[in-house]
Amino acid sequence: MKSVVILLLIFVVVFLIVRQFWLWYWKVNAITDKLDAIEKHLAKMSAAVPAPPTPKPAAPVKKTLPPTAPVPVTGSKETTTASNIKS
Repeated sequence: MKSVVILLLIFVVVFLIVRQFWLWYWKVNAITDKLDAIEKHLAKMSAAVPAPPTPKPAAPVKKTLPPTAPVPVTGSKETTTASNIKS
């Protein structure tokens, strides 16, 4: 039982050392520091910018349909339109 605890403790220590090496190697700590600084600068900048004015509601648009043009009907010798059809 005692050897399992010692082995587990050694594993945890080795893991932490290897983890710290990879964080240093890939510069994760430096990147995190720079991102924190950028976030602080953006917070200052957004606090300095006034809020945009609220727009006024637009007037309602009156919808009108354009006049329809006669539609030629094909299939006969003469062109038939809606205006010259006799009922």
